[in-house]
Amino acid sequence: MLTDFFVEQIHPKVFYELTLEKINSWVMREIVKPSCPHDKVDSFYGLAIHSSMWKNMHPDQAEEFCKKCRIACKSINRKYGVDFDIIRYHFPGVYQHVCRKYGPNAWDSGL
Repeated sequence: MLTDFFVEQIHPKVFYELTLEKINSWVMREIVKPSCPHDKVDSFYGLAIHSSMWKNMHPDQAEEFCKKCRIACKSINRKYGVDFDIIRYHFPGVYQHVCRKYGPNAWDSGL
């Protein structure tokens, strides 16, 4: 589409350095002060590109970002969740996305 061409020129896609520390801090900040709609049924990458921190992330990084998000989310649940799935509570859209795409037993909270 023509508008996509112009948007791509204004906001070029960037390859970010995706470390667990950065992703973990982004997830924690999203829990405290959401910058994107958490009830939207989408992957973590789909949510992240609507936040100010990752808005220009290149689509080729989606898989790596989602994998590291799952690792970060499991560690957050293990550290703070005890018997409660914090990530599922705060990111219901991601939970629904995983269940729809991979099946109801695919969600691994890390607990």
